[in-house]
Amino acid sequence: MAEPTIIPEAIQPSTTSTVAFLVIVVAIAALFVVAARVSTRRTGGSPEETTKVGWRAASGVTVLMLVTAAAAGSGLLRAAAGTPLFLLYPAAVVTLVTAVAFSPFGQRLAAGVPLFALVGFQGFRLPLELVLDRWFDEGVVHQNGNGGGNQFVERRI
Repeated sequence: MAEPTIIPEAIQPSTTSTVAFLVIVVAIAALFVVAARVSTRRTGGSPEETTKVGWRAASGVTVLMLVTAAAAGSGLLRAAAGTPLFLLYPAAVVTLVTAVAFSPFGQRLAAGVPLFALVGFQGFRLPLELVLDRWFDEGVVHQNGNGGGNQFVERRI
């Protein structure tokens, strides 16, 4: 029988990096709402429909973030880490994203947002990687060792 995964105690990230992370998350959520409104308007939606779609997108993103925060804050995700139960969370997220992508809303979003905007949106990855790099330096996140364990690695520059 395999040894259970031992999760080290959480290390609190710096205030600056935490604020940067939160700004990135809020910006992504806001851009999603803007994209929902723009796509509705560009595909012939009325001003009333555009507003309604925007509020629904904002509500959906807010609920998703609150559920994720509640699961993390309650310790549920930490308790499930290293067990097959933990896979339920990413499976649920992938299922939700797939359902939204193939829904009429997702089709309208794909049709109504210009390709350059969809590609440009991926620019959020650079500041996110910088935050993750900072968290690595602070010991907040780690890299698995070759043995698959939770070994911290020393980064040499």
